[in-house]
Order: sequence, then structure tokens, then C-alpha cells
Amino acid sequence: MSVTGSWDNDDKQAVRFVFVGKWTWEEFSSAINTINPIAEKADYVVDGIFDFTNSAIIPDQALSNFRVLFKSRPANSGVLVAVTTLSLIESLATVFGKIYAKLGEQFFVVNSIEAAHALLEERRRLRT
Repeated sequence: MSVTGSWDNDDKQAVRFVFVGKWTWEEFSSAINTINPIAEKADYVVDGIFDFTNSAIIPDQALSNFRVLFKSRPANSGVLVAVTTLSLIESLATVFGKIYAKLGEQFFVVNSIEAAHALLEERRRLRT
């Protein structure tokens, strides 16, 4: 159905991508291409939240497509957090982290937006 991207909240320290229903890699790429130029204008680290709570599937070729999209992140990108209760996404994150170790160190999976915010707050404290 769709992927949208926007600032997570008014402090603009993180962007959030929301995945709804059956989405495509083209929709995700379009959302990234809209948000990245805005985020890269910030003179501070911008983290990313990928909210899969309203999506039950991931399109084919997940590992290769995620790698391409993650490598296109702005230079000021911080950690990336997937929000999901789907074991498939957790498994993909584990495999992704093993195959692409450097990117995997910056990618986390949690089960709620609140947990994502808590993780990002902790990571921001560690950066300062």
C-alpha cells in the first residue's frame, strides 16, 4: 500500500518511515529520496526509525534492497531502528548484521515505538 517518511517528532533528531500493508521497494526508495535531502541539511546526527507495525510482509530481495538503501544514507546518519513484532524482520536483521557487519552494528530491532525512542535516547547519550 505505501511507505511514507517524515520527521519522527518536532525535535527533528530522527526520521520515521512508516510501512503500511503491502508495500514495494519503489515506494520505500521514493520515501528515502524525499527524506534524505531534508535530513542531510541538519548539522547533527539524524537517526532513523522504520515502523513496520502496520505491515505484515516484506517484498522479495530484502537483503540486497536494504543494503542498497542503507548505503545511500546521508553522511550524518546515526543508528537505524526497525519497529516490528514480525519474527521475519528480526531474522532478516540478524542475517543482515552478519553479512554486512559494519551496517549491522548500526541497526537494531525493537517491538514498539516507545522502545525505539528509548534506544535512540540511550544512543544519543553515548554519542555525547
